[in-house]
Amino acid sequence: MRTQKGCIRKNHGAWYALYREDRLVDGEVKRKLVAKKLANVCERYRQESDVKPLLQELMASVNTSKVDAHATMTLRQFVETVWLPTCKKEVALATYENYSGISQRHLLPRLGHMPLRDVRPADVLRMLTDMQNDGVGWRTIRYCKGIGSAIFSKAQVLYGLVNGNPFGGKAVLPKRKGRAKVKSCPTMQTVWNMLHTLTGHPKASAAIGLAYLGGLVPSEISGARWEEYSGVTLLVCRSRYKGVEGETKTAYRSAPIPICEPLRQILEELREADGNPKSGPILREVNRKTRAVVPADLNNLNRRVIAPALHKAGIPWDGYRSLRRAAATDITSAHAGLAAKGLLRHGTVATTDRVYIQTVPAATQNAVDELGRAFLDCGATVEQLLSSTPKEHQLTN
Repeated sequence: MRTQKGCIRKNHGAWYALYREDRLVDGEVKRKLVAKKLANVCERYRQESDVKPLLQELMASVNTSKVDAHATMTLRQFVETVWLPTCKKEVALATYENYSGISQRHLLPRLGHMPLRDVRPADVLRMLTDMQNDGVGWRTIRYCKGIGSAIFSKAQVLYGLVNGNPFGGKAVLPKRKGRAKVKSCPTMQTVWNMLHTLTGHPKASAAIGLAYLGGLVPSEISGARWEEYSGVTLLVCRSRYKGVEGETKTAYRSAPIPICEPLRQILEELREADGNPKSGPILREVNRKTRAVVPADLNNLNRRVIAPALHKAGIPWDGYRSLRRAAATDITSAHAGLAAKGLLRHGTVATTDRVYIQTVPAATQNAVDELGRAFLDCGATVEQLLSSTPKEHQLTN
């Protein structure tokens, strides 16, 4: 393609450069005439000759640029037609919804109109600052920056953006205003009180037990099945989110967890209440229309049983995930990080070590057994905990 010199036009108090470039129009690459502002008319740029150095600098960049014409599509077009559809195939549904929600609520309304190649670190920094001024939480701002970086990393690979990733090092996060909120983490005594309060509700007790004594997240609890439970371990190999069943979040999460005595008793009571099933979902319910056995909806279980009962008893409740944090805290307080890593099935001690052990490590088994014994010390016996007519117990918030 021949070298362009471009030309200068004065319009509405500003100097513009006119030149041609490949643009993506309705999915096709077409040669279009482009006008780009060089400078406002002022004392420094009074005449056309004053602006020529700016034109020459711009045309040198245009003539040497090897950017794909697709980089002229707007950020919104790229996210909605390329990036999000790719994510939908590659990541878990919950992750995809997080990406989609944050990009649609925060990123695209502010930068979606800009062509990919025109987004600069200054634009990103301005967006992040505006989000903070609008009252958006610092954690959401950090996620938005991370998602933006992932979007432009993909665009860089596909289209070779000359300016690189604008969400990179130069676009620093604004300083957090105020202190970070401390995430809730119930004590062992509080969890014991929860289970004591839920006596007579084996399904709710099992959900609490699997979250705390098993270290499972809600989607893994929904995906747990009886055929993967041996009485000694429970193999975690799937997750279920909003009715969609799939793999666990990472390969490290597909692993057996050790079962301590309190959790074993809780699961056996649930199994007996459900007619001693040998297979199928551990937490189950019957579909009213088809009469088929399906995994229980943990959100409904929380709304109908757990939250009202705990609120009535005066026990603080902040959802299933707070129990997973409590399990990690209680195990780590008495053991090295590898024990908690084994229960929570992380890849590293710092989310531990990249070596993955397929069988249950002795350290984790011992730690979970000790957690179970300490848990029972909060009350009296497993029989008292699971009794349908419990003795009076002083609840401690």
